[in-house]
Amino acid sequence: MVEVLVALLLLALGVLGYAAMQIRAVESTGAALTRSNSMIILRGLAEEIRVMGVTDQATYTAAVHSYAAMTTSTAAPTSCFSNACAASDMASFDAYRTGLVALQSGVHIDMYACPLTAAVGGASPVAATTASRQCLVAAWGTTTPTVGTTATTDCLTPTGIYHPKATCVMLEAY
Repeated sequence: MVEVLVALLLLALGVLGYAAMQIRAVESTGAALTRSNSMIILRGLAEEIRVMGVTDQATYTAAVHSYAAMTTSTAAPTSCFSNACAASDMASFDAYRTGLVALQSGVHIDMYACPLTAAVGGASPVAATTASRQCLVAAWGTTTPTVGTTATTDCLTPTGIYHPKATCVMLEAY
């Protein structure tokens, strides 16, 4: 009788371990899906930016940044599907549409000059400027698409490194 109880106890521990492993696998799958969807959203916006001429690409940084704190009640800009649009209007329209798709996925996006980059091949580190590389950032959960020293909310450090517990992705746009 004792052998049966010991066997049942071992079986119960095995089943509990398996259940815990399944829960962790489902959580990881959800995180991977969000990360993948975020990269798809950012790549789509990067392609929309690349379609514009070099001089018009600069308008996207301010346009995307203006929708960084987007909510479901954010007003939509003039539609460029049915109206002729200037480059700045197109940037605002693309940023709004991308921000709306991101918001529906539980993600917030932003675009800004990439943070300080490490020296490469003996060169000096390059500080972020408005004329430097632009980074598209998507963040979800408690992370914001920002650069800073607050490890609990910022996505990247001032040197461009992900904070350890950040739930975000960054993509160099151009």
